Amino acid sequence: MKKIGEGVQYDVFDLGNNRVRKVKTSFFQKMVRLHRIARKYKIYIHPYHNIKMAIETDRITKKSISGLKERIQKIDQALIGNPEILNDSDYEQDKVRSLGEELYSSDSAKVEDLINKYISNILTGWDYGFSDTVFNFMINAGVTREGEVILTDLGELTYNKDDVDKLVSTKHWEKRSSFNKLNNSELKNYIRSRFDAEVTIANLNIRWGSKATKAN
Repeated sequence: MKKIGEGVQYDVFDLGNNRVRKVKTSFFQKMVRLHRIARKYKIYIHPYHNIKMAIETDRITKKSISGLKERIQKIDQALIGNPEILNDSDYEQDKVRSLGEELYSSDSAKVEDLINKYISNILTGWDYGFSDTVFNFMINAGVTREGEVILTDLGELTYNKDDVDKLVSTKHWEKRSSFNKLNNSELKNYIRSRFDAEVTIANLNIRWGSKATKAN
């Protein structure tokens, strides 16, 4: 396997068959990478904070994957890259190009289409009773060879509607680097307008668990 990426939670390896394997980082690796983030963005300066963050990140990863294992046969797995869960944290998944790469290399019409597909992915996830909690769409979502947008980070999912309600109410996506660091004001305004129109409490109440209930 060839390593092709890394984050705080996972190292990513290319399996050579249009699939990737994501292997949970050790506690030490988390500490090192959180420290690196702290130096870059001048946050989490105190080491004690990074220790707490590493412990919490590990807890969130295991809770997310555990919840997914319980529900995976009742959801549309294409939404999350047709994962194969290997243990309580590691998984394999379809290999895709990051949404950020696609957005920066596409014309305006395609960019708008990709944003719409990303939002559709969020809402369809709600239909099955799960949601991303980060909305860092540049790095945590990807584009398939068929042009569909999927969620690639499965280590930060929630299955609790109340959690999602809070994220929507506070427009959590506007606090993330994927949105804040956008230099294209036109794209930023488009993303804001589409989220405001679609990622709403009203849609959450209508859609949450609607397809999961039918699968039971």
